[in-house]
Amino acid sequence: MGKKTSARTLLVLILISGLFYQPVPAEHRSIEEFSQQVNDLLHRPKFRSTSWGIQILDPDNDEILYAKNADKLFVPASNTKLFTTVTAFEKLGPDFRFKTNAFITGSPSASGVVDGDLILEGRGAFNFSNLIHTAYSPTAILTDLSIQIAAKGIRQIEGDLIANDAYFPHTHQPVVVRKYARRGRRKGKVVNKTVTSVVCPLAPQDGVIRIAVSPGGAPGQKVTVFTAPEARYLQVENRGITGPRRAKRTLTVTKKGSNGIVISGKLPVSSSGYHCTLPIEDPPKFMAALFKDILAQHGVKVVGSVRSCYGRAQCGLAREYWQSVAVHESLPLVDIIQVINKESHNSMAELLLRSLGSEVRGEGTLEAGLAVEADFLQEIGVNPSQANLVDGSGLSKENLVTPQAVTRLLKHVYQREYFPSFFGTLAINGVDGTLRRRMDQPELRERIHAKTGTLSNSITLSGYVALERNRRILFSIMANRLTISAHSARRMIDQICDLIVGHFGSDDGTSPLQDAIIRTAKNEAAGHLHMSGPASYAHRN
Repeated sequence: MGKKTSARTLLVLILISGLFYQPVPAEHRSIEEFSQQVNDLLHRPKFRSTSWGIQILDPDNDEILYAKNADKLFVPASNTKLFTTVTAFEKLGPDFRFKTNAFITGSPSASGVVDGDLILEGRGAFNFSNLIHTAYSPTAILTDLSIQIAAKGIRQIEGDLIANDAYFPHTHQPVVVRKYARRGRRKGKVVNKTVTSVVCPLAPQDGVIRIAVSPGGAPGQKVTVFTAPEARYLQVENRGITGPRRAKRTLTVTKKGSNGIVISGKLPVSSSGYHCTLPIEDPPKFMAALFKDILAQHGVKVVGSVRSCYGRAQCGLAREYWQSVAVHESLPLVDIIQVINKESHNSMAELLLRSLGSEVRGEGTLEAGLAVEADFLQEIGVNPSQANLVDGSGLSKENLVTPQAVTRLLKHVYQREYFPSFFGTLAINGVDGTLRRRMDQPELRERIHAKTGTLSNSITLSGYVALERNRRILFSIMANRLTISAHSARRMIDQICDLIVGHFGSDDGTSPLQDAIIRTAKNEAAGHLHMSGPASYAHRN
């Protein structure tokens, strides 16, 4: 009887102590266990030699749930785009719109004739990419401008059609639009392909021409060539011939001068076709030529030639003599950033960085954009020793950031009123963007909203884990100096994300002691009182 009374007295004391115990979220109970499991993954022989930088943070209480080399510098790859796009949200706002304008340098006559030039001026080429909206074609904006001009009664431009490229200085820096690998003709050989473009405020569909070649109906016939966008300015010389069914493909597509394309060689009649892209050498001039064709389709004739100018002084008359005849506004900035973050669009990220320089500092250069970004990062407590950025897309291996800097950036966004909009721009695992084929298990799908990053020797992922009750966990995981395959690095990162969801994905609001009390009370009610429960639980922690 004494032992039973003593046990019940102890239980009462435990219950009373529980009244003064502040409930601790579930994640607080399992941080040590979680850390050990992450360490166990990383310490496996296969992964041990790779350099890992990780920070996982609860933004609601600023508690670090896990950290490994979080204050060390890593090459972030396309995680760099997070810095570019967050700065744009801060300095321009999610509803900011870029404008494309058309001006004339003379007043139209009663019959609709303009004794002057027509000037096309772009402020960022985001308008001209059909990736921004699936309903847009690369020529949709030029069509809209043409309709507006025709609606004003203008029928003829006596002068030239000029593309003013003044929004950025005339550097036209090359940038990689995308990289991919495909099988070569030799068995087992992988050929790495790179598609480059230029950073220019007036360029259709990322500054490249897309070319599709199809075989003719029978051997000996010419191949059929399609280009997008299609413009008379583009001179296509088709020497391609359809070959027999089993013939070897020898078809080649090469540039000739500034606006010529030569198709030569053979394409088997059984071929499904050949596709490639070529960079546009003078994007503004190409845009002017494309605009001239579209204007003609809407009853507006340009008598003069097409040309580009790089600054208002080169375009002829002073700005005060320009008359606006049409304007097109882009979709909101949030829609542009959605493409940049979900699809990891390199040229758009570079355009956005230079646009920040132009809009904030009045100079559309890489240096000005980086200065705007650096100023913002200083404002939120990220200094140059934690984030040294040299571009907007993350293509350069000279970009260096700490995982700590990335989570600080993500936490800042989490606390801002625009967070829901920015959150929606990130790729979602198992759903869309660069995460559409990753972590697609039903129990994990749609939990990870993040930005991927891939370079040789650098695989990264940073973003948010979405948990119940609208809770978020922030994370930045970077793998550099890989001693494993890129696939293995991604698999490791995905496993860590899975661990985050598994450990912190539910919160019943009870403490370890209260859990033990509940178990003890249930045992007593069943006539099986065991006081070893709380003690053994404390020992495990």
